Amino acid sequence: MIVHGNPVRQRGASIHFWSPTALRPFFHFVAAWRDYPCPITGGFLFAIFWLGFTEGIHDSRTAADLAGTAIFAFTGGLVSFRQFKPVHPAIAMVTGVVGGFLTAVGGGTVRTFLLGLGPDQMFWIDNGLYEIAIGLGVLLVLLWEPKVCVRCEACWDAADRVALAVFVPLGAEQALRWSANSALNPLAVAVFFGFLTGAGGGVLRDLLRLRLPMACLTPYGWIAGLGAAFHFALFQAGVLLAWVVSGAVIYLLAEFMHQWDGRVGGLDDREKPPYGLIPLN
Repeated sequence: MIVHGNPVRQRGASIHFWSPTALRPFFHFVAAWRDYPCPITGGFLFAIFWLGFTEGIHDSRTAADLAGTAIFAFTGGLVSFRQFKPVHPAIAMVTGVVGGFLTAVGGGTVRTFLLGLGPDQMFWIDNGLYEIAIGLGVLLVLLWEPKVCVRCEACWDAADRVALAVFVPLGAEQALRWSANSALNPLAVAVFFGFLTGAGGGVLRDLLRLRLPMACLTPYGWIAGLGAAFHFALFQAGVLLAWVVSGAVIYLLAEFMHQWDGRVGGLDDREKPPYGLIPLN
């Protein structure tokens, strides 16, 4: 689908300002952010959200989950908003909000119900910070969408891969804890729920957009499943900070596949028939 409303497409950036001499190096550093490699900028974007939530709750695992929630809400909302923007602004706004919500917590919501837990134990209802994270990501879409250039998309896409690397091990680990007394194969549980947590929200979003799920058409899906299996091995071995080690491996694998196959990345929604069920461009 053609990206609409991207007035800035050049790689470089410049900012004209009047400021004290002491502040000029800082402003030049900020102005040149588009020239940094996307994985570095994407990592900084994730770190900003993570540090922001860590300051309030002092729990690095939950803060990382919240940071990933905000980033998924932005990337999922942006894709949904842009698909329906040519149809009508109001429809684009609604689908942007719903798409951002589904991408952020859709997979985790399905996971919660499949584990036999009720709505009163839903993580994003029990902890209001998740609703703030979703609202923040969606708000960025509604306010910033016309200014999101191609380079910005690539940086946010790198942050999206970091969020995937966080979601998969945390989702798999939670499922393993809740199903400890289940007769199901624990490895199968870890792989399924790791995939569901990391990519399930995107599947729901794509179905809402009347598109074939991109998690089934790109390496994202098997990266989530393979990463969950790797985390299962570390978790069973009692490795310290297993979710961090697994997350690093999943991110490196996703980044490698992104460099090798361009279909893995890109928020510009490039899928064409037969990938799209109903092409709207």
